[in-house]
Amino acid sequence: MLGCVVHGAAGEPDQTSYGRAVDNGAALLLSHLARGKFYRERAEECRTLAETFEVPELREQMQKTAADYERMALALDRSRDLMDAAELRNLR
Repeated sequence: MLGCVVHGAAGEPDQTSYGRAVDNGAALLLSHLARGKFYRERAEECRTLAETFEVPELREQMQKTAADYERMALALDRSRDLMDAAELRNLR
């Protein structure tokens, strides 16, 4: 089976997953989910910060940045959906 070993800090195997191989597809999916969450959190931070700006141009730029982060999260969602569909085809 192709896969990777889950490691903890400093490259040492994680005690809860010592020697456990993780399917590359599952690891990639988890990575996508984490990045999607990261981008959504950054988008929310940008929106919150934009509300504090008094200069309309700065507020608008920060709102555009938030929208960019949301688009990145949506792109990850779409790629995850494609990965899920491919996985289902492989199960048949």
